[in-house]
Amino acid sequence: MTDAVTVAPCAAADLPAIEAFLAALQDHEGELRVDLRAGREVAGEYLAAIRDKSAARSGALLVASRDGEVAGFVCFWHEQDDDMLLQDEARRYGYVSDLFVAPGQRRKGVARALLAAAERHFAALGVTRLRINAIAANAAARALYEAHGFAPLELVFEKRLG
Repeated sequence: MTDAVTVAPCAAADLPAIEAFLAALQDHEGELRVDLRAGREVAGEYLAAIRDKSAARSGALLVASRDGEVAGFVCFWHEQDDDMLLQDEARRYGYVSDLFVAPGQRRKGVARALLAAAERHFAALGVTRLRINAIAANAAARALYEAHGFAPLELVFEKRLG
């Protein structure tokens, strides 16, 4: 058994695993944010949407494998912020929409390999910034992102009315 992680573009054979991962990710985040739909309700449609968006916006859907098993995935694309108050360079960035590592593959370098692949992708395009979001209550995701060099950029506050 090897610890090597291989990252490659998503193949058709990977799609069922990615859809299952998306459902699990949605259900996990639903435990942290109660207004989210159940994973099984949205995973297939959401997978189609992020595949289309990544293809249309110079991005990719990548799969990490270890020992022939799908270990996780990352999806990302190029974004252009329309905030006129930002400098031009700050308006252009890579956006990681989704990152998931199978529970049995966590803490084995899979997420690091996936994020590094996204960084290489955007560096090759001349993009100098990478953004990723996390639900505020998802301490594990926030810790992973900070350990990988991400820092909070903005905070969004919400107040429920009524």
